[in-house]
Amino acid sequence: MLEIRGITKLFGGLAALREVSALVEREKIFGLIGPNGAGKTTLFNVITGFYRPTQGEIIYNSKNITGLKPFEVATIGIGRTYQQNNLFYEFTVERNIFLASHMRPKSGIVEDLVGTSSAKKKREVIEHKIEEILTLLELTSFRNELAKNLPHGFQRMLGIGIALATEPELLLLDEPFSGMNAAETESMMGHIKRIHKEKSIGVLLVEHDMKAVMGLCERIIVLNFGEKIAEGSAEEIRENPIVIEAYLGVEDVVQY
Repeated sequence: MLEIRGITKLFGGLAALREVSALVEREKIFGLIGPNGAGKTTLFNVITGFYRPTQGEIIYNSKNITGLKPFEVATIGIGRTYQQNNLFYEFTVERNIFLASHMRPKSGIVEDLVGTSSAKKKREVIEHKIEEILTLLELTSFRNELAKNLPHGFQRMLGIGIALATEPELLLLDEPFSGMNAAETESMMGHIKRIHKEKSIGVLLVEHDMKAVMGLCERIIVLNFGEKIAEGSAEEIRENPIVIEAYLGVEDVVQY
């Protein structure tokens, strides 16, 4: 589904990424882990068009998408969330998802103003999609709540709802469990599994919560100082001595 080919990203003389390659399959939930500054978010930004790689290619569904602008990447089916909540805080939950739904289906300005049957039909499709997302993420009871008034865990959930409104085939989640307590983390894990299974959406996530990563991801890629140092199943990563030394720590890895 997604092929990362030899991606290098230089900022001046600093290599944030150095010849990183990986394959992401739709059938599995993938995790991307590593210490702070390892290059995880930089790789997300390269995939989604915020950064152009110094060298290497991004292949999505057999097409070279290297250098596409962020809105173009979103249009072809790659959605993402961010480390910080990226919401319209003064708008309701429903309105936030509605605004993100403008990409699909599209209608012309004249159609919308005049209120043609085509525009009305597209509006119905969008309304159905919003209802589906609210139900999937258990946000229905919050639909009329302002985003700024949501508990933190539900704000993170709304961020995923906004990404889902763009109808992605691949979803990139940047630290989805950030700032969550144990109950919120457990709930979010269940929702990500449901999105992956019920919607057949590929998932690649960056996360520091190792219990969540080990319990959720079927395949894990490890970065350190901008280089890929390991890839494998949760069990393989847990027992990899290079990963233990570079990131997990001998004491930490035992509990996962």
